[in-house]
Amino acid sequence: MALAVREIFVNYKVSLRTSLKVFLALALFSGATTYSNPNTNGGLGYNPGMDPTTEMGRRAIQIWSTIPEHGYFSEHLTDAQKYRKDWGAVLGKTDFTANSITAIATGQDAVDDAEAAKLPGTGHGYAQRVQAILNFIGLHYSISGNNASSQTIKAQYGMFGYPILKVGADGKMQVVFEKYINSHQWAMFHGDDSVVRQHREAYWEYLIENNPETLKLWILFGGFSHDSFAKFLMTRGFRIPTRTSADELSKYRVIETREVFAGGNNNFPVIQTKEGKDFYQLLLGDKKIDYKNIKDQERIIEAMKTATPEMLAKIAISGGGIADSGMIDPGQFGGYALDKAEVFMNGKWVPANNSLRGLQLRSGKVIDRDIAFLASQHPTAMGEDSATASRKVNELFRKLEPLEARGFEIPVDTDKDGKPFPNSRKLGERFSWDKAQLPLEVHPFGAPVNLVRPDSSPDRMGSDVLIVNPPNRQDLAKFGIRNLDALFDTAAIEAAKNVRFTEPSLMHPNDLWSHSRRQSENNSIFSRGPGARLEQIMKSNLDPSLLAPKDGMQVVHRSKNADGEEITIDKTLRTNGLAAYNIKSAPNMKFFAHYRGDVVKPRAFVLADPADLEDRNTFIAHSGERGQHIEGMLREMGISDSAFILKTVPVDMIDATAVEWEAVRKPTEKYREDVLKEILSKGSIEVLVADGPVAQAELKRIVAKLGIKNIPIVHIDRGATAADGILAAQVQIRKILKYAQVTLSGKPVSIPITHQNFLARAYEGNAVGTVVRSNHPNFADMYAVVIPKVVTSQKVNPLPSTSESIGKILKYFQEQGIRRPGMNVSDYVQEREMLSRQRARPQVVEERAVAPRASLVSLSSDPRGNPQSRGMAAACMKFYGH
Repeated sequence: MALAVREIFVNYKVSLRTSLKVFLALALFSGATTYSNPNTNGGLGYNPGMDPTTEMGRRAIQIWSTIPEHGYFSEHLTDAQKYRKDWGAVLGKTDFTANSITAIATGQDAVDDAEAAKLPGTGHGYAQRVQAILNFIGLHYSISGNNASSQTIKAQYGMFGYPILKVGADGKMQVVFEKYINSHQWAMFHGDDSVVRQHREAYWEYLIENNPETLKLWILFGGFSHDSFAKFLMTRGFRIPTRTSADELSKYRVIETREVFAGGNNNFPVIQTKEGKDFYQLLLGDKKIDYKNIKDQERIIEAMKTATPEMLAKIAISGGGIADSGMIDPGQFGGYALDKAEVFMNGKWVPANNSLRGLQLRSGKVIDRDIAFLASQHPTAMGEDSATASRKVNELFRKLEPLEARGFEIPVDTDKDGKPFPNSRKLGERFSWDKAQLPLEVHPFGAPVNLVRPDSSPDRMGSDVLIVNPPNRQDLAKFGIRNLDALFDTAAIEAAKNVRFTEPSLMHPNDLWSHSRRQSENNSIFSRGPGARLEQIMKSNLDPSLLAPKDGMQVVHRSKNADGEEITIDKTLRTNGLAAYNIKSAPNMKFFAHYRGDVVKPRAFVLADPADLEDRNTFIAHSGERGQHIEGMLREMGISDSAFILKTVPVDMIDATAVEWEAVRKPTEKYREDVLKEILSKGSIEVLVADGPVAQAELKRIVAKLGIKNIPIVHIDRGATAADGILAAQVQIRKILKYAQVTLSGKPVSIPITHQNFLARAYEGNAVGTVVRSNHPNFADMYAVVIPKVVTSQKVNPLPSTSESIGKILKYFQEQGIRRPGMNVSDYVQEREMLSRQRARPQVVEERAVAPRASLVSLSSDPRGNPQSRGMAAACMKFYGH
């Protein structure tokens, strides 16, 4: 069966190339060449994931299944956990088909949007801004998205307003507040020995090599992506200057701080004394400073301006690194200037002109054509108003002009009908700051649409609970609700946290349960979707009018947007709740979790009424408690992997009235008929099963209408529990299929991994009740997805590459004289003072291998620990108490 799953799409492959003759006239009309693959994934309207039958597909699977354990990494390399580790990593949003990508967009780190969707760049803010920016140049489908960090990070990349000592022109020390990335985090994110960096760059090389003909543009959004890309280029034949040179670091000394929570997604650096205590409490004489309070932060900065030398002498200073500054890379203090990149070509260094031409890949290949790269601000930082942001986007694309002068061009995508999208920039238009919806093709089949096209970004209710589709403050205020907790049954949330694995023995201890499977025997086994024909049957037979409000129940509010344009906002759900609809899932989820199972040679066809909410997280039908009981029945019959399970309707119908059910059933008759006909055409079905009252009536009707004979039918009656009716159905099936030797237990089992998509986390299908709907009738579009405690508390068995990387970085800290993670500040200060006294003695002292402490003679252009200014040295000696 596993082989069959991997071969599903062989029969559905379509050409990635469309005749240029067909589009020639349109291309000339639009003023730009076209990208000849209008649909991603070989014409499929969804993302099937990697193809295990191809070399590049297997390479992608290997990269996907060896993502480093970020949380474990941070536990050993930083003073405090830097990652939000509960939800696992989200590596990339891409079409894995060869030569399908024209542009790559790299952001900073994954956020809650990505954690809910299991893919980066699918959120309400950043992702839709980036989509609009690339739509402006005619790109819609051929976009790949990823981040500098595939794991969500806590707070920001680096620290704004970090206190650093600087020597002025008069030789006196002063405290300045600048953006800075501390050495622990820099080594973890960007160090040569960092497995996180190595893995990121392996994925980037895969994207380049999987799109050798079509890749034209790489846009980097935000400082984290700029620095990551600079490091990527610098180890592959480029050189890139830092905004603060290595020489200039001789003017600075890093101060030891402790990061504290400062509200939202921010931390605040608290200066430590030589004894490892809070310096600001000492400075202000106040032990109750609220670091989330802006006024307290301002009070601290003002006090620092007038702090006496005696008070400043109490501060703990870092040491080691470049010129004893406490930094191991000048990029920590200002980052890298990608626009000034140079590449070594024809025996000399030449400006790169924002092109990857000359990049030397690890495979030995050298890029011999222009692939543009552009360093952009993060969309959220482009300006306080849309005019400023629009101007910055227009200026960004002007950087392409030197390449275009030598013939470089970015081809546009074509729509489903083969018509080229306009390149508005080439048509002389100016970008207008806006958002754009993502194409649904980026996600696996069956994913709720509101995860790919959200109306709002998810919110957190603790580290292990994500709230999908949270309402805005105005909506909450209207109902007198102060916080999201009030919209949920807290007992249900706690129950979701405490669920156990259905089959604990299936959870491999070397897997990371919050991510996809990594074992070689199963990491390439997953469902690649229904295929083009079955997808078309499903989608063409579902009328969107089923999602509309009942007659007379719609409530529309008219308003104006920021540009003064009149818009309408549907307030039906907020006003009348789910009672306004026949379906019982929010209409913005649209149709989801249609089916699961074998689409090649299925032996059983199961039609099942919607039973619970688990499929909102798994994206596949009947994956919750009821589905796992049915799976147990099928497994004991020996037909588990080879069953095809179709949800009666691909929406929720829990607690629907008979009238509502009929209003949904009647218009979807042809949907079920055509799907069953297609499954029967495989010639392998041995039994038809119906679970639930509507499914039973429908299967009976369809069998009679289609004249199906000689295939036995089994009805499963439902009751008060998820196990009701299962044993009775097993008895029927055993008699029909003559499995007399099978033991009947009625126990649930895990959903087969052959039924799950490539994004499935290792625990999915092996736990139930992890999705909780809001208990407020007017907020039924909102639900909570919970990571069970058994997953978040997992004892991680790191990959050998992770452990090796940690060992190398810790050794590097030791060699550099950087405080080791977890080391007490007072112990570190004493160690530094001892080293300082040893070096002050006249005897010969062994020189540190990488960055010895500065002597007191003169300045040097060598960043690796050569002589520094006498004024700086004297000031530092004072701080160390000499």
